[in-house]
Amino acid sequence: MHRRFLVTFPVMSQVVRIRRVSFRGTPVFLGERHGQPVFSGNPEKVATWLCDGFRSRFNQHRAHRRRYVYRDGERLLSDDGSPQLEFLGGDPVTLTDSQAREQFPHLAAMPSLVLQAPAKIENGEWFAATKRRKRRGGAMPRFRSRKRGDLRFTCWFNGGRNAVFHPTGRRSGMVVIRGQNPHGCSRPGKWMLRFHVIVSQPIRDYTSVHVDLAKRSLVFTSPPPTADRSRATGDVGVDRGVEHAAVTSDGEFFDLPDTTKLDHDITAVQKRMAKSRVVAQREGRDWRRGKRYGRLRDRHRRLQARRAAINNDALHAFTRRTAETYGLVICEDLHAEAMSRKGEGRRKGSTNHGIRDARWATLLHQLAYKTGGNTVTVNPAYTSQRCHGCGHIAAENRESQAVFCCVACGHSDNADINAAKNIAAKYHQGWTAPARSRCKTLPAKAGIAAATKRKPPVPAVA
Repeated sequence: MHRRFLVTFPVMSQVVRIRRVSFRGTPVFLGERHGQPVFSGNPEKVATWLCDGFRSRFNQHRAHRRRYVYRDGERLLSDDGSPQLEFLGGDPVTLTDSQAREQFPHLAAMPSLVLQAPAKIENGEWFAATKRRKRRGGAMPRFRSRKRGDLRFTCWFNGGRNAVFHPTGRRSGMVVIRGQNPHGCSRPGKWMLRFHVIVSQPIRDYTSVHVDLAKRSLVFTSPPPTADRSRATGDVGVDRGVEHAAVTSDGEFFDLPDTTKLDHDITAVQKRMAKSRVVAQREGRDWRRGKRYGRLRDRHRRLQARRAAINNDALHAFTRRTAETYGLVICEDLHAEAMSRKGEGRRKGSTNHGIRDARWATLLHQLAYKTGGNTVTVNPAYTSQRCHGCGHIAAENRESQAVFCCVACGHSDNADINAAKNIAAKYHQGWTAPARSRCKTLPAKAGIAAATKRKPPVPAVA
């Protein structure tokens, strides 16, 4: 039996730096102050107004979400035994975009493709957090606040109706946000807000732009580049491991880039963060609010993001090359969480770190969507101990991590290549493991199964 994965396409993006913001056209109607209309042609004020309007509409949608009711740390139940729920925003009122424009003057001149974006973004953010909480726990998203530096908005591209990118040079361009003041306004007319950006590569087709004024960045959101599968033929087995991230049955070895220097920098920052917490607790301060700890936390996030970007770039190159070469990819059905459970003391520390850093799930997910779903998994039982030449299974066949030599027929090969060949053969031939094997192949499921939460071991009874 084998598992075939449903295809889920991720969202790719290109991040560019905002150099400056300019404005052209009629001054924008920003709302009312003390009953008097307020207009402005200042580009920074108009950009901030777009962020405020987006956040306001986002919070209106977020107010309809519900949460559990607690009292003295206990969850309250209804008469029928179900948990009590309350709205996040008290008693929210449902408003369409047109009704919101009429009721709130600061939304009257908001471009329609900016005003429509919060509904979908809030919905995706909420349900992503719900799914994440079932697996890893944590708090649910809150309302967005300007006090926490939330100066961002999203505008749909929608086939060129808005947020259009215009190249102005070899490494420069501008994104134009268009709008117009509402009818009946004392100063009617159209306006354009232009974000001048620095680009380092050609801008791919995109579906929306995301502007973050606090970070002075602009993100083009676009579907991932598709692999050219016109010449994809045959199949290949892929053995994922720790020493080598992936090895194919055709003899290709793939290793993640060496990030030793970044790892040392990350460890150094983590030690400084730990020391900052200890010093703050010793002095009776809240370390979460300290500026020094905040700077260290931001640096730690940047280093982690840089390391992840380097590994993702290498993974994309390998998976795209594999998807363009082979029609079917066969992998092992590995469960990284179960394999990386903590043992006693530090006896499995390095192995667990290696399993988590190998990015097995990411590699499998990328292969699944780049091959159009032509990626399957098989039971990994005895694929590393079986001789691909004669089929003999024995633990003694593995002389070392890299050397495989069959004790029955004398066939020798690289251990990882032999395992990859067995993975492909197991899918086509369906060979079975010895009767003593307790491994079972999971039945086919929709998509990639989420890892279950681990339970603490039951202590032995004396």
